[in-house]
Amino acid sequence: MVRKETKLEKILSTINISELLEIMYSDLLSFYKPYIFTIYLLSESNKHLIVHKSEWPEHLKDMKEVSLNLKIEIEIDNDFTKCFKNNKIIEVKKESSQLDQVTAEMFKRYYIEQGIYMPFSLYDSPIGIICIYSEKDSDNYNLISKIQDHIIQPYYNQCKHALQFSFLKEREEEVLFAKELTTKILHTVSSLSSLTSISLIYDSIIQSFLQLFSFDIGLIFINEQNFLTYRAGNTNLLQREIFNSIEEYFKDIKGYSLSKPDGATSLAYLQKQHFYIPNVQLVKDVPMYEKDKNSVTLLPGIHDLFIAPLVKDNTPIGVIQLIKLTNSLSLKDPDIAMINSLCNLIGVTIVNSQLYSIIEDQNNQITTDLKLASKLQQNLISKSSQVIEGVKITTIFEPMEHIGGDFFNLIRLREPNLLGIIIMDVTGHGVEAALITTMAKALLDTSGISKLHPPKLLSHLNSALCNQTNNNFITAFYCIYNNDTKALTFSNAGHPAPLLIRDGEIIPLKVKGRALAIDLDSKYDKVDFQCRSGDYILLYTDGLTETFNSEREPFEKPLLDYLQTCDTSNSQELTQSIYDKLKKHCGSSELEDDICIVGFSID
Repeated sequence: MVRKETKLEKILSTINISELLEIMYSDLLSFYKPYIFTIYLLSESNKHLIVHKSEWPEHLKDMKEVSLNLKIEIEIDNDFTKCFKNNKIIEVKKESSQLDQVTAEMFKRYYIEQGIYMPFSLYDSPIGIICIYSEKDSDNYNLISKIQDHIIQPYYNQCKHALQFSFLKEREEEVLFAKELTTKILHTVSSLSSLTSISLIYDSIIQSFLQLFSFDIGLIFINEQNFLTYRAGNTNLLQREIFNSIEEYFKDIKGYSLSKPDGATSLAYLQKQHFYIPNVQLVKDVPMYEKDKNSVTLLPGIHDLFIAPLVKDNTPIGVIQLIKLTNSLSLKDPDIAMINSLCNLIGVTIVNSQLYSIIEDQNNQITTDLKLASKLQQNLISKSSQVIEGVKITTIFEPMEHIGGDFFNLIRLREPNLLGIIIMDVTGHGVEAALITTMAKALLDTSGISKLHPPKLLSHLNSALCNQTNNNFITAFYCIYNNDTKALTFSNAGHPAPLLIRDGEIIPLKVKGRALAIDLDSKYDKVDFQCRSGDYILLYTDGLTETFNSEREPFEKPLLDYLQTCDTSNSQELTQSIYDKLKKHCGSSELEDDICIVGFSID
């Protein structure tokens, strides 16, 4: 008989925020079906609330796509932001005279009678708000209680970690995208600079946009005597009838006037800003300029429309229209930033004066993104102050790149005399390894009572990580120290054995165990070890012992020699001294691996 998956197992089965919210909504439907349901989550910048989940009734189903990714500035004063900033449930009713303008308009337009705004939080700051709307006026006391008990309580922690994971994942995608696209852009600009025919330059510009960003049609307009004259167009479509019709239209009307607003294209030029409409079908019936209305009519099925000024020396020289038919591109902020960067380079291509500054800006942006990812990772790591009486712990964490795959955590257990310490090392470096440590941290935080048993905790982590790490594996050492008895209980998953220093003797704390995420059936043993006052325990990742000097000699032997003669009375000084000697050993050589050191001394 197949065992039914528990609710907790469902929640812990994914670190993907969209999947988690889908599971959450299914749980909500088991006891209540809302008329309209929306979840806003905090943005990475902490300045916006963004719609991550939206469900609408059948007659308003188009609103689901429209509302997804909608942003609300937290500083704006309305019922949404009051709920979030005050961490307080707000109930609003249609007949209330105190409805803010946004809520009143929404209630009127969609026939809503009442709404509940609930902060998505337990005891700390909310990560978002849950909005539930009803067609009928009713008493919500029991519903609010159920949502708190069956939705917010079980889902909050995993959603919080999944949100952080999504930030790191977005950073990884943005960095990789930026690197790849920057190379292509530089190649494009280099190719353009070798062309002398203006018609060839226009054609090459359009083809570059179509290929790099998957648009179907590109049109270029150049300012000539205060008029945006249509100069060139091209398409990737095999059937050219639609392109031919739109090109004939612009050849006939010549382009757009700049003496007054004559459409979105002239506004993009005059205001020096881009316009992006991700789904033109949703706005095609709203009032618009005559030329815009005519061009949309000639483009049946149009999805994306991107209009951006072409710039030379910070001054617009023209405008490009980029059109996507057949299906939506759903451009994200990094895509838009890259399109604007290329538009800024187009005018400069003629004089080639801003090429190197743009390259530098892109590199600085990548560095900024990585620094932010590093800050997010640092937030996952315990601070040295989280200890119990009778022990002193000093930690050093230095990734080879901005972010890395080493990880440690000091775990305060429910018994005040117990302290858990875990150290982990993911194979590889950089963003991918950091994402796996984020996943491991989320699993660790939700591991419950298994944290009281080292073998059970490692088994729990191994089961959850198997087939989830893209063939990476993780070494880990987990121990629990009992301050009352000075007993240390530990288990190991393929990690370098910590070293206990006692009266000049080095005692490796060994126990067998296979690394995590390799074999679902891996078993882990434990060892009980009796510590004494004055003991110093060094936990570390292999980056410490496998760092080489200029003669390719590892640091392992110098480390062991030093530990045999060192003074263990001051944990902080000893741990820092180990790191200083490591840096001296490698000299001017760059670190080849992440470094993580945890020094643990017993009074």
